[in-house]
Amino acid sequence: MPSNCRFILSSTVHFWYAGLVTSLRLSARALENLLGEWRTGSATTYVALADRIRLLSLDGRIPGGSRLPAERELAARLSLSRSTIGAAYAHLRESGYVESIRGSGSVTRYQPPATTHAGFHIGLGDDVDGDFSGGFSGDFTTEFGSGFADEASDEFDVIAEHFVSGEAGSQRATAIDSSQRDQRTRQTPPLPAFDSMLNFTQAALPAASEVNEALQLAAAEIGPFLKTTGFEPFGLPALRQAIADRYRERGLPTHPDEILVTSGALSGLSLIARTLISRGDRAIIESPTYPHAADALAAAGARLVPVAVTVGEGWDEDAFTQALVRTAPTVAYIMPDFHNPTGETMSNDFRRRLVDAAQRAGTVLIADETTAELNIDRADNDSFAPLASFGDAIMLGSAAKTLWGGLRIGWIRAPRTMIRRLLGTRAFTDIGTPLLEQLAATHLIRQTAAILPERQKVLRAGRDLVRETLAVTLPDWQLPAISGGLCLWAKMPRAASSQLVLNLRARAILMNAGPRFGIDGAFERFLRIPTSYSPADTYRALDALQHTWHDLNGRPLTPELPSFAEMV
Repeated sequence: MPSNCRFILSSTVHFWYAGLVTSLRLSARALENLLGEWRTGSATTYVALADRIRLLSLDGRIPGGSRLPAERELAARLSLSRSTIGAAYAHLRESGYVESIRGSGSVTRYQPPATTHAGFHIGLGDDVDGDFSGGFSGDFTTEFGSGFADEASDEFDVIAEHFVSGEAGSQRATAIDSSQRDQRTRQTPPLPAFDSMLNFTQAALPAASEVNEALQLAAAEIGPFLKTTGFEPFGLPALRQAIADRYRERGLPTHPDEILVTSGALSGLSLIARTLISRGDRAIIESPTYPHAADALAAAGARLVPVAVTVGEGWDEDAFTQALVRTAPTVAYIMPDFHNPTGETMSNDFRRRLVDAAQRAGTVLIADETTAELNIDRADNDSFAPLASFGDAIMLGSAAKTLWGGLRIGWIRAPRTMIRRLLGTRAFTDIGTPLLEQLAATHLIRQTAAILPERQKVLRAGRDLVRETLAVTLPDWQLPAISGGLCLWAKMPRAASSQLVLNLRARAILMNAGPRFGIDGAFERFLRIPTSYSPADTYRALDALQHTWHDLNGRPLTPELPSFAEMV
C-alpha cells in the first residue's frame, strides 16, 4: 500500500440500516415507565425530561425511529403542561435526537448528528446523566481502526489498512492523501503492527480437547466417501441423527428429517432470510443484538423492527407484543438463552406467550441457540426449554460456541416442509457442508454432555476474572451478574465507547464498541467484554482497558495488574 494512502471508515458500515428500520409508536404509559425517576438535579423540567429521553435513546432503551407520544397525551400522563412537553421535544430536535415527520409526529433519530462517521470523538466531559448542551466534540471523520467488529470476519472491518479488497472494500473505504490526514493522525493513535494485536472482538472459546481426536477419527472415516460425489445437501444422516438426539436429551423430540446441516449458524440464518423474506418485509430484531444477524436480515431486504433487551430486565415484553401486532413482521430473530451481548435469558412464561403471539401475527420465530448450552451456574431447577417446545419456531444451532468455531458446522431445526423449502433456496448458494467437518462434528455432538463441564469451568473462571479485576480497576463501571454465555455487557459512566475502542488500538487491543451491537447508533455507554480468553490475554486486555479509560478521563491509575507469570 502506498505510504501516502490510508483508508477511513464510512458511517454506512454501521448505520446503513437507518433507512431499513420500521418505527414503533411509544405510548405515554410506556414512556413513563422508561423514564423512571427523572425529575432530579437543578435542571429545569423540560431540560431534565429531554435529557432523560436522550439517555434512553443512547442506551438503546428507546430504539431509533420510535414515535414519541403526542404532547397532549404525555402531558396528561406526567401531569405537566403541554408547553413543557413541547419545550422538551424542541430541545431534543435542536440537539438532533428527534425529528418531526409529517403524519408521524416526533420520531427519535437513528443516529445523533454528531456521529457522522464511525470513528467519532465524544467529549468525555459530556455526562449523559446531565445537560447535553455541550454536545459532541472533535473531528468526526477518523482514520480506520475504530474496532467496531464482531467475530472473525470483522477483523477486516477493523484492520482495513491490512485488508481491503473487492467491491465491498471499495464501498466501505475512501482513499485520502497524506496532506488531508495530517490533522486526523494527530487526533488518533497509530495502529500497531497487525501481528502484535490482541483481537478481543471474538466471543468464542478455543477448541475443546476432544476436537483433535474427533478430527483424526474423521480422517480415518472419510475413505468410503471419496468414492461418492461428496454432496450431502441435507447433511450427513449420522450427524443429523446426533443433532436430533441432542434435542431429545434437552426435552424437544426431534426427527433427523427436521434437521438441515449448514456451514455455521450465520449461514443458516442467511438461508432462512433469503427463503422467507421479500424486499420490504418487516423483521423483528433485538436491540442490542448479534451484529451479523441484523446484517443478514437487512441484506435479504427486511425492514428491521428493533425491540429492546436490557441488562437485569430482559426483553421489553409489551414492546415485543406491540411490534408483532402493529407491524405484522414476517420473521422475528431472538437469542433466548444467554443473549449476545447482554447475557439475559428469556423466562419460560414469556417464551410461551411469545410463541402464541407470533402464531397469531403469522410471524416465523427464529431462535438462535448458539449459546444456549453455555450455562455457567444457572440453578438446576431453572430449566429453560427450547423455544420450539412451546410451538412453531425455527431453531438455529452451531458447534462454534460449544465445540470449536473452526469446524464451521451449524444446523437448522424446523418442520419437514420448511426444511425442504430451505433446501430449494440452498441450491443457489453453497449446496452442502464439508464432509470431513461433519464426520468430526458427529463424534463431538454425541459427547456434548461430557464436554460441557470443562467449558463451563473455563467460562466461570473467565467471567469471575473480568468481574473481579474491573471491580478494582474500573469501580464506576457496571457489570451484569450473568449465569452463562461468553461475554459481559459492561456499562460505562460516560458515552465514550467508540473513542475508547479507537484509542485501545495504540495498546494493541481490538475490541467492539457498543454501537456495533445496535442498529441505530445507540449503546455508546456500553462495551462487550469477552470472558472466553486465557487469563494472560484477559489481563492484557483489561490492563490496556483501564489505562486507556483513565487516560481519556484524566484520572489517576489504579495499581498495576499482576504480571501474567504470577497467574495460575
